[in-house]
This record gives sequence, C-alpha cells and structure tokens, in this order.
Amino acid sequence: MRLYPEGPIFRNYRGRPFTKHQVSQRYKTCIRSINRKAGRVVVRESVTPYSHRHAFVTRCVRGNKNLMALCELQAAADVQPRR
Repeated sequence: MRLYPEGPIFRNYRGRPFTKHQVSQRYKTCIRSINRKAGRVVVRESVTPYSHRHAFVTRCVRGNKNLMALCELQAAADVQPRR
C-alpha cells in the first residue's frame, strides 16, 4: 500500500471503500457504545454523519468562514448557499 493513497481514506478489511450502509452501521454502533459507557443517553440515535456534516457547515457559515474553502472541504459542486 502506498504511503499517501488517493481515494477514500476509510476502507473495510478487504481494502475497499466503506459503503453507505457500513458507515451507517458503524456510526450507530459507536453511538450505542458511547451511551452505554456513559450510562445514559449522551448522543441521540437519530444523529447521523450527515447531520454532523450539516452542523459543521452551518457553524462555519454563521462564523463567516471562507465559503469557497468550505465548499472545497465539503466537495460541493454548487457554491450557492441554500436557505
């Protein structure tokens, strides 16, 4: 394996990129584990990777961060903000 591979960072045990289903399942497993170890609900199970992405972008936009850099980070094709 090359030192700096191109393409997806996270891969399964076969070296293939995770599917959306695999990411979702692992995310839910992590949330359950966090809540179990805390002994209470710390993270709601309705939280998704997409909701975290949305929250990150919203905070950056409200904080007047560089919109073009943000779009590049998010790999957005459309740079027009949605209301």
